[in-house]
Amino acid sequence: MITLSIEKRDPAIKNETLRAEDKIPAVFYGGGEESTAIVMTYGEFIRVYREAGESTVIELAGDDIKLQALVQDYQQDPVTDKVTHVDFKIIEAGKSIEVSVPIEFIDESPAVEQNIGTLTKILHELEVEVLPKDLPHSIEVSLENLKEVDDQISIRDVKVPTGVELLHEDEQTVAIIAAIREEEEEEEESGEIDFDSIEVEKKGKEDEEGGDSEA
Repeated sequence: MITLSIEKRDPAIKNETLRAEDKIPAVFYGGGEESTAIVMTYGEFIRVYREAGESTVIELAGDDIKLQALVQDYQQDPVTDKVTHVDFKIIEAGKSIEVSVPIEFIDESPAVEQNIGTLTKILHELEVEVLPKDLPHSIEVSLENLKEVDDQISIRDVKVPTGVELLHEDEQTVAIIAAIREEEEEEEESGEIDFDSIEVEKKGKEDEEGGDSEA
């Protein structure tokens, strides 16, 4: 399991001071635990998050704390995009959770390879119910059966690991092959704008307006 080193946060230290020291203020809650303010180093969190994302259970460890959690949410600075605060949701061992798991599309669509149509991905995550020990980092969805226009993958076609339950209607579309639009092809082929024809048309209109005024 991936471990993230944390410390309990001193309420006397302002968030701005922590961030200036390259630390991130955070909080964990849920799982029967009281909401607790914590802090961690920026680099440590980024390393863990890149590996775990929001769909892998991590262990929060430090200051007599040893808990399993998921990244529930995080805030970013609107200018620098740096993470400024993180929320962790504590996971109870042996109790199922509802969580979003990213889709990993694999294989190639014959329709796309043969330029028959274009692939439209409707869903990028799947809502699942699962025990923490069975939580997958991602769920693979193969595109190999998308051979013609209007071929699609529905939830019923998605194969999930043992212990994972999808929280979607069977008919919901995951991905579909759409027809290539002829208008887009024509626009790409035409490319250049004929400014001469525009000038001629404009001049013709001005001549007409001039003739009307003289009448």
